[in-house]
Amino acid sequence: MPLSLDPGKQFPIILDSAADKPKESQPTFFCKSTAIRGQLKLGKVFDLYSDNPDIELEDLFQKTVDALSEVIVGWKNMGDREYSRDALMDILSWSEARELLQKVMYNRHLTFDEKKS
Repeated sequence: MPLSLDPGKQFPIILDSAADKPKESQPTFFCKSTAIRGQLKLGKVFDLYSDNPDIELEDLFQKTVDALSEVIVGWKNMGDREYSRDALMDILSWSEARELLQKVMYNRHLTFDEKKS
């Protein structure tokens, strides 16, 4: 069954910088799986990084957070911060936001067994 047809299913994403932290305290984002249409939408944000040299930095950051907030549905182990679109702007660095966007876009949160099914 396509993963995108299970709207309640959430998948964990761990940034590379947190991969060596203990599982019980590892900062973790939860996302929905994306189908091709969603991946194309996320890809358009990646295109802005290279195809639009005149884009204002604030606009690029806003579009990145907008795209992330459509697929990230929560998190854990982020201190006392509650998940929100606005909180993404406060906790993520630019490189972490890009890494997170890339992992969501390519469904890199899936295990090998999940990809096979």
